[in-house]
Amino acid sequence: MKHLKLFFALFAMLALGVGNAWGEEVTFNFKTIAQTSGTTGGISWETGKTGSASTTLCNSTNGLVLYGVTSGGGYFQTTSPTSGAITNVSITSSAKKNTPKYTIYGSTDGSTWTSIESGITAGTNDHAITGAYTYFKIANTTAATAQLAITTLTITYETSGGETPDPEPDPTQYTIKWHTAKGVTTDVTLNDGATINKPATDPTMTGYEFMGWTASCDVASDGSDFTALTDFGTADSDKDFYAVFAVATTTGGGGTTTETLKGSDVTYSSTSSGYKSFTATTASGTWTGTANYNTQGYIQINKNSKNYHIGSPVFASNVKSIKFTTTNSSAANRTFYICSSNSTAEPTSGDLGSHKTTTVNESFTIDLTTDAKQFYIYSSGAVYISQIDVTYSGGGTTTYDNYITTCASGIEYIELGDDFKWSAAEAEVTIDATDNVFPTLTNTHNVPVTYSCSDETIATIVDGAVTLKKEGTVTITAKYAGGTSAGTDKEYKAKTVTYSLKVNKAVAQPTGTMYVKVTDAVTDGEYLIVYEADNVAFNGALTTLDAVGNTI
Repeated sequence: MKHLKLFFALFAMLALGVGNAWGEEVTFNFKTIAQTSGTTGGISWETGKTGSASTTLCNSTNGLVLYGVTSGGGYFQTTSPTSGAITNVSITSSAKKNTPKYTIYGSTDGSTWTSIESGITAGTNDHAITGAYTYFKIANTTAATAQLAITTLTITYETSGGETPDPEPDPTQYTIKWHTAKGVTTDVTLNDGATINKPATDPTMTGYEFMGWTASCDVASDGSDFTALTDFGTADSDKDFYAVFAVATTTGGGGTTTETLKGSDVTYSSTSSGYKSFTATTASGTWTGTANYNTQGYIQINKNSKNYHIGSPVFASNVKSIKFTTTNSSAANRTFYICSSNSTAEPTSGDLGSHKTTTVNESFTIDLTTDAKQFYIYSSGAVYISQIDVTYSGGGTTTYDNYITTCASGIEYIELGDDFKWSAAEAEVTIDATDNVFPTLTNTHNVPVTYSCSDETIATIVDGAVTLKKEGTVTITAKYAGGTSAGTDKEYKAKTVTYSLKVNKAVAQPTGTMYVKVTDAVTDGEYLIVYEADNVAFNGALTTLDAVGNTI
């Protein structure tokens, strides 16, 4: 009997799946699917292009084709949940056009999506999924017209029954610190093995030029041992990268130099009509961009729906102006935007300058408002540019010295302490009073100061001078943002100081003739007495105090 009970116990354990992770999978073969939504293996799904009408994206040749972000942002997603958490996704894909990369997402409700992995190159890839996601999504997140073709996609997920397996351990993560200034870092957390990419924006320092990044703390002052990193490796441990700066000195040269790009200089990636990438070479280097192919000797760009743009090379010195010569094919009322960076977004302004044409075939010059050695040109509509003349500061030889890094043995950051403070923590003043005393700011090292007031309807402060407006209490702030060099290897830390200012309303001043009550004898025993209710004066020698008859 005992043996029989043991048998049934073992049978029950096997039937319930105790100790086993029960799983199931569903496979989507997109070469055999000829619709944009449906149900496979009990899982409902849809495909589409964000920002444009959905079309039939599946075909027997390429499978599911997902377009890049600038062409609508193709995606595939499940619209009904799996019965348990998704544990793995296998994807077989190829690059139909250009070099697409995709991102995979997970969701617990089908509406709020969390990025699981991004920047994935087409190929045969397995993706282990951690978390309690029961919905899956894949999107072509390439910022160009790259097209991703997916042939098969298999989702593996847990099912009910049996014992829930132990969750996958969280991936090992490492912290990558980008030291943009001493004591200031931009921290990035990456999974083990992830590619390390430098920050998109280079750091700046007053009086210095940014030379690049290094993993070494010390750099020779003449830069002889410094080579800027171009490959930052992968995350296999916590890592620190330091910004390197140097003082630039330009000798010789002077004046300006003008360099010309003609539409006939352009070489297109293809000689078929339509939107194409192009290159052109002038003395300063290679121009790049995207425009409509033509053989008429002009560069035709349109509004930025397809990342139409013209990108300049890096000139030897700051660009002063850009002259455009257009053809009579250009329409009027087009705005030219000059930008410091390339963007797939439609520009609404040019941070380096802009110009709106008023007539057809208008030639004009845009003076750059900010120092820049490189620029990108955009337009609000179709324009035909036959020539671009770039004028930049002329010639000269630039040398670099006094190299410093942002690590501990590089720039020394100094606390301002009492060298930057208000003389009092609070003050009370009265509007229109002549004896008001305001706290003064000690600024021993003459660092640049930004002043502000918490409520400018009560008071304002400009260059340290306070103007009172109405009754109330405000906080007056003096802020130093940091970055001013105190020497070749020193720099002051940022600091903000405040004081509380109470503003009283003005004291009402009486109008008309005023009288003073006199209590001492004036002359010959006479007094001046003031009848205060009506400000009526009496001579003290009078025998009566009649407010009417004795007015003087």
